[in-house]
Amino acid sequence: MAQLQIPSIQPFQPHGDPNNVAQRWNKWRRSFQYYLSASGITNDDRKKCLLLHLLGSDTQGVFDILTTEDDSCQATLKALNNHLEIQKNIPFERSVFRRANQQENE
Repeated sequence: MAQLQIPSIQPFQPHGDPNNVAQRWNKWRRSFQYYLSASGITNDDRKKCLLLHLLGSDTQGVFDILTTEDDSCQATLKALNNHLEIQKNIPFERSVFRRANQQENE
């Protein structure tokens, strides 16, 4: 039986547009979860190593300054979530909300 070859995901860029870091992080994190599921990786140590590898060197530098509860993949993701999601730009989010238009079927 042939083994499935799953293409890798692009590294996360933490230094892009500061107005949408949290949105880009959530999208990247979701892609990572899909990648893990499709790859069949269940070992926590391997998940964490793969996470740090796929993040890329820019985000690895961000992670190096963070503290984690323990050495698990879940704790690593939690630390990154806490750091990257607080960078939401409230005025930008408010502007996006106010520009929303109701569609005919809504």
